[in-house]
Amino acid sequence: LADTWKGKEDFVSVQLGPHAPYTLSLPFLKEICAAAKDRNIGVHFHFLETRDEIDYLQKNFGLSPAEYLEASGIASAPSALLAHCVWLDPATLDGADFSRTAIVHNPNSNCKLGSGIMDLAGISAKMPRIALGTDGAASNNRLDIWGEMRSAALLAKATTGDPTTVPARDVLRMATLEGAKALGFPSKGLIRKGWAADLVLIDLDRPSCVGVDEENVHGFLVYAGGVEDIAGTMVAGRWIYRNGKYPHADREEILAKAKEMRKDLLQ
Repeated sequence: LADTWKGKEDFVSVQLGPHAPYTLSLPFLKEICAAAKDRNIGVHFHFLETRDEIDYLQKNFGLSPAEYLEASGIASAPSALLAHCVWLDPATLDGADFSRTAIVHNPNSNCKLGSGIMDLAGISAKMPRIALGTDGAASNNRLDIWGEMRSAALLAKATTGDPTTVPARDVLRMATLEGAKALGFPSKGLIRKGWAADLVLIDLDRPSCVGVDEENVHGFLVYAGGVEDIAGTMVAGRWIYRNGKYPHADREEILAKAKEMRKDLLQ
């Protein structure tokens, strides 16, 4: 897959995706990271989603979280995407080279599963490469990155007691530019000359947006906005969604197929 698609399309990025420390051996993970290094592609890995993983690493490998990342080769991979990191101690980042590593914060999934709340304020102070994610439908349901923005901002403030921590501007960056970079797209996530025309068109002529201006637009988007405000979605200069319609897809056909696949899965 990597050999076939790497570099072939501007909107396709390939990463190797071993799951988590408790679902594969350390030697196998080393092989995967070595293969990623040989092919110059990234590694996607679920890490420290639950508190028990810290004890698991020590009991089964005799390693701390930071030592495990080094021993496995994840820390030295061309790029790494660590999902969750709910129980990552910010002190772990001191003196370690995680310059090629991005963390993906999945606040709603972590809350639904009772996994805990990541120290977003503490980690972002030492590691700026943090993106937002949803995790899978089984542990999130909505798959709504907009909802993740609001949850991330609110939870950071609630857990620190500081209403100024993790401002809306930073959260918006996590959902856009940092997400693109984490997935291996260096020229996406901003409106900039020469970059991909991947856009979300927002309808600001709504009651929730009364008073929005250039100075406070980030706060309006994160705290007052939602997916219902989206008027259009463009990918590589092509409208995928526009004014309630999907010009290149049959909505009813897709929904019917999804229901059929679910029925087959449950049988």
